[in-house]
Amino acid sequence: MSEDEVFQIQAQAQALLEIGRSSEAAALLTRGLSLAPHDYGLLCNMAQASLDLGQAKEALRYVERALASVPDDSWGHRLRSTILRRPNRHESLKSAQEATRLEPDDPANWHNLVASHLQVFNLKEARAAAEHLRKLAPDWYLTYHSIALVALAEGNHAEAEALCREELRLNPDSYYAMNNLGVALLDQGRKREAVDSFNRAAKMNPDAEVARQNLQVAVAKYLPRIGISVGVLIGAGQLARVLGTFDGLPRILAVIPLALLALFLLGALIVHTKRSRSLPTEVKTYLKLRAQPPKRNWKREWLIVACVITGVLSGIYLLVILDHWRTGEIKANISELWITLLLLLSFVASVVLLRRIPKDVDT
Repeated sequence: MSEDEVFQIQAQAQALLEIGRSSEAAALLTRGLSLAPHDYGLLCNMAQASLDLGQAKEALRYVERALASVPDDSWGHRLRSTILRRPNRHESLKSAQEATRLEPDDPANWHNLVASHLQVFNLKEARAAAEHLRKLAPDWYLTYHSIALVALAEGNHAEAEALCREELRLNPDSYYAMNNLGVALLDQGRKREAVDSFNRAAKMNPDAEVARQNLQVAVAKYLPRIGISVGVLIGAGQLARVLGTFDGLPRILAVIPLALLALFLLGALIVHTKRSRSLPTEVKTYLKLRAQPPKRNWKREWLIVACVITGVLSGIYLLVILDHWRTGEIKANISELWITLLLLLSFVASVVLLRRIPKDVDT
């Protein structure tokens, strides 16, 4: 095969990859590799096509062949880093660093390095790489994408929002920017705006699973959780019964929390209905007909249960101790103090762990 034929196949394959027609690109590249099995460009493009088709092992095999042919080119190392990002994060970072070493003026290498640092939670290094990328390519939309990812990882949600909006200004069709804008808005408590952003991201790329999942999470956060409200109301009723058994305690103390929580439940129902009606029609139709239930974050849910149980039990034991203190029986019930202390410590620990659970939306 002549060099011109190889160049033609490579150019056609790259054009197909750019518009998402990876299967056609793979078929074309397979024919090219049967005639030029060691061509570096064909092997790298075949690795990219395989990765796009979800064939990570095949992609790694092709990129290793490419690097065996040309070991000192950054393209192959960058591809290897991308392929290994999930199965082997530390090896992915090594390949990203090697790509930037070989070609430090290529913005794509620094964009990849930022993502690799974030995968291993090197926030300081990721920020430094992103700022270097800003100097290297200040008008490239992926520069703002990289810095926005760093800002989200750091918890700088307002900065991330501004960066995502700048990325959308430079590239209005960026599904990733619209999705990440939704993440930044949701983290700031702007739930309705987040729903709209995730909805637009899902329409930009109907095949993107992450946008669909994020939309469901945002809607769930936007609508009050009626089930939790009912559970709290039932728990309040049980607590009221306990309060009512204490001699000398005003019966009004047993009624007030129950009445307040009943009003809370009624308000939650009204807000839920109002917000449900205000959702865009396509969101309601989409959630009803197409979406699958989001994956349950069982760790988070069990911690919420632990918070409620330890909190309620701590309150009950504190009331019991106060009642005993009033009747002069505290010395005979010193064990209750220890139980209360342990319950309070468990409650605090559950709250702290709950705050450290990763957010439900993905970038």
